[in-house]
Parts: sequence; C-alpha cells; structure tokens
Amino acid sequence: MQKPYAILCDASRDGVRLYYPGGDVEHITPQVRADVHAAITTSLERVRPPNIQGLTDRGAFQTR
Repeated sequence: MQKPYAILCDASRDGVRLYYPGGDVEHITPQVRADVHAAITTSLERVRPPNIQGLTDRGAFQTR
C-alpha cells in the first residue's frame, strides 16, 4: 500500500522514479499519478461519502 501514497505525494513535473532493491527503476508519469488520485478518490467516496462531501463542500478536497 506504500506505492500509491508515494505516487500521490509526488509533486514533480516529470513524475517520480521508484528505485527497488533489485536494481529496477520504475518511472511513474504524471498521468499515472492522476489515475492513482482518481482511484483513491473513488474509493474514498464509496466508503465515506458524508465525510468526503463535507470536505468537498468546505473546499478542502477537490474532485474533477
């Protein structure tokens, strides 16, 4: 579950690179970051609609 949070927290223009112990490097593009954000948003809206709606209404959480 750490990978989605690493992707979501990335604010770079070109996307983050994740380095793995075996030497593999994965480039996470801004589009993948947007897709992860959308998936997390959908999950949260399904699980906790009243809470998310309250955040949206106060402007603390933006949806597309």
